[in-house]
Amino acid sequence: MASHIISEEGWGVPGSTNEIFYLLEENGYLERELTEKMVRSVGFRNLLVHEYIKIEMEEIYHIAQKDIHDLGKYLRAIFSKLGLKGRI
Repeated sequence: MASHIISEEGWGVPGSTNEIFYLLEENGYLERELTEKMVRSVGFRNLLVHEYIKIEMEEIYHIAQKDIHDLGKYLRAIFSKLGLKGRI
């Protein structure tokens, strides 16, 4: 979704997944705190993809339980900026 917004708005091509969130922040879609949380979630995703053997399932569960609300905040922020407030 974010990549489509960036492309449609003509903000260039992000050099990394993290840069996607910084571009959204720079253009008023996200607050700084949420940007940083989303960047950390990308790091966690990368860890899961590349180092999943080393991670305990309990740890994954606890992180997911704690941080799932950030995904909702992210979606609400994007939807609100797109005029779709209340759709999620």
